Amino acid sequence: MLLCLVGAPLLLILTDLVSKRKLLPYVQNGSVLHTKLKKSGIAWLYNNNGRGVRAFDRTNLGLPRTVGDSTLQVELNEIEIPKGLTEPERIRGAVPSNVVTSIIGCIFCLLLLLGMWRLAGSTAPPNIRKYAWIVMGIIVLCFCMLIIGLPVFQKNKVLPDFFRNLGRGQFLSKGFVVGPGWVKQGGVVWNANTDMFLIRRTGWRSASAEIVCLLVSDTKRKKIRFSGVNDLDFITLFGYWNINDVRLEFVHSELS
Repeated sequence: MLLCLVGAPLLLILTDLVSKRKLLPYVQNGSVLHTKLKKSGIAWLYNNNGRGVRAFDRTNLGLPRTVGDSTLQVELNEIEIPKGLTEPERIRGAVPSNVVTSIIGCIFCLLLLLGMWRLAGSTAPPNIRKYAWIVMGIIVLCFCMLIIGLPVFQKNKVLPDFFRNLGRGQFLSKGFVVGPGWVKQGGVVWNANTDMFLIRRTGWRSASAEIVCLLVSDTKRKKIRFSGVNDLDFITLFGYWNINDVRLEFVHSELS
């Protein structure tokens, strides 16, 4: 009995880790693209950063620059690919939340705030009332974080960048610079002519709530999460990456 109690959670964790790292689901009759991806040596990352795929050669493998989950085909086809001259833009990933969790968190914060308010105005000892005021400040901060973390604010640019990045959980992140056919982070550049961009759903969550992307080259892999296919930062990344005319001369622009 004890062995089952200990072994079952470990088995679930191990299964989850394996499924997260696995590039493709098991199928009996895979397509040509499925076979090529298996030969590519690409694996999803547990963490956000990883080494590149050794001797990765997309051209010889006959792989396209972008591969997405088949269930996302309709949404991805609706994204408009920019035409003509496009200037680099800065984007950031996200730590996707959901409306239900945010609302429950806000209610919980308001209840705690009410309790601390009553305690601060009671006849409790001065040190206790001082503690209550400090806790109230922390609760208000948490409440604000929950509000600006709502998906509607994460996906769209209705908030100033400072608050939007804070809500996306990317306040300390430098983000990425995307240009016509390339993505840059720090000194690392992914080139749409030679590298790959993969997109998939996240577990049980809908495509409108969260998706995960993977940039792959022979030197570096990078995992990026977005708040669904309607996230404006994802739309920008997808559109720029799939531009027909790759313009690498903008890689060293002032924004980069």
